[in-house]
Amino acid sequence: MSDDAPGLPAQRSLARDTADAENGRGLLIIGSSATDWGVCHHGPGPGKAVWFQVNGAGS
Repeated sequence: MSDDAPGLPAQRSLARDTADAENGRGLLIIGSSATDWGVCHHGPGPGKAVWFQVNGAGS
């Protein structure tokens, strides 16, 4: 995933009053499924990309 927005992404918690929200779950999904993940900046301007690694059953 990548975007051109400035700033780093922040993992949110799922509060009861936002449980029906339709956004803000990307890092929660990555964090619970990936063995490693991080953020890197791309290009000279604003923006970043989130990378992640998922190991399979035989890894």
